[in-house]
Amino acid sequence: MITLTVNIDNKKSERAVKAVLDALGLNYNVDKPQTLEQYNADLEEGNSEIEKGNFISADQLKAEASKW
Repeated sequence: MITLTVNIDNKKSERAVKAVLDALGLNYNVDKPQTLEQYNADLEEGNSEIEKGNFISADQLKAEASKW
C-alpha cells in the first residue's frame, strides 16, 4: 500500500480530487486540521497526566525500547 498526502487549500480543488479518487475506485481519508481549542485541550490533558505522575523518563524509555 502507498500513502499519498495532498494539501488542498480550497473546496473546489478538494471536490475535484475526491471525484478523481472516487472515479478510480480508490479509498481515501480526509483529515481536518486540529483546531486551537483541540490543541489546547490535548496540552491540558497531557499536563494533567504529568501532574498525576503518569510518565516515564527518557532513560526509562530507552531501557524499555531495548527489550523490543
